[in-house]
Amino acid sequence: MSVSREGRWLPVMAVLAATLICASSGLFIKRLPFSSIAMTSLRMTTPFLLALPSAWRHGVILGKPGMRKRLFLASALNDFRMLLFVIAFKLTSMGNAIVLLYLWPVFALLVESFKEKKPIGLSKVGVLLISLSGVVIMNLHNSLALSRGDLSGSLIMIISAFVYAITAVMFKEALKEVKEVEQISKVC
Repeated sequence: MSVSREGRWLPVMAVLAATLICASSGLFIKRLPFSSIAMTSLRMTTPFLLALPSAWRHGVILGKPGMRKRLFLASALNDFRMLLFVIAFKLTSMGNAIVLLYLWPVFALLVESFKEKKPIGLSKVGVLLISLSGVVIMNLHNSLALSRGDLSGSLIMIISAFVYAITAVMFKEALKEVKEVEQISKVC
């Protein structure tokens, strides 16, 4: 199957557009005068409505039988994580929130190792230590004198990152059994 020259750029443009939207989400959260619940509802409803026609067309609105409970649980956790994400962004600085959000791969490694009951290898321990030391170094400028809002926002973002790691592992497992379009209709 031959792909036209224009068709090869479509995935690249989609990734760039998604990156731009995701990168600017903190600005919208900080600047728009919506409550955390309203912002989370807007953030979760918009992709759902955009994915709905595709899910309808593929006949997977409720998901694949046998996977529905797991995908709905993962989606509910993802919704809760998004609420924590918005609250954290409202309470702490954007830089602090973003640095702490990216602890999720560290947590995902730990969750996956715990779930599979496998010990973490020496190389993974090294990666964990490098990641955690990076977060500590990024926060050294605060001199451990966080304001009440920064401390609350930081703790909430760490919880959000942990829940994100759990859902990432759940969705990764689901992709072994369902197609991406079926899973996207549940994530949104």
